[in-house]
Amino acid sequence: MQGSVFIDLMHKLFRWALLFCLSLHLAAETHWSLVPPKRPSSGKSIDEFIGKKLSEKGLKQSEEASKRILIRRVYLVMHGLPPTPEQVEAFLRD
Repeated sequence: MQGSVFIDLMHKLFRWALLFCLSLHLAAETHWSLVPPKRPSSGKSIDEFIGKKLSEKGLKQSEEASKRILIRRVYLVMHGLPPTPEQVEAFLRD
């Protein structure tokens, strides 16, 4: 009796594993995240695309940020804290 329960459980596990592997194989052919990216046929860059959308809405790109603002953004993103004045000065001298 106990052996048949074990065999039944092994059959269910094998069937589940087979279906799981099959679903992974099918997903590899269709899921968007598994398809390698392709360059757009238009040949335009992302900057041109964004510029076009901004101009359609009557907006313009922001001015380029100063080095002081750039170092602050990087530190806040990477460390979660603003840079010390010494770190800012060292970056500005570089």
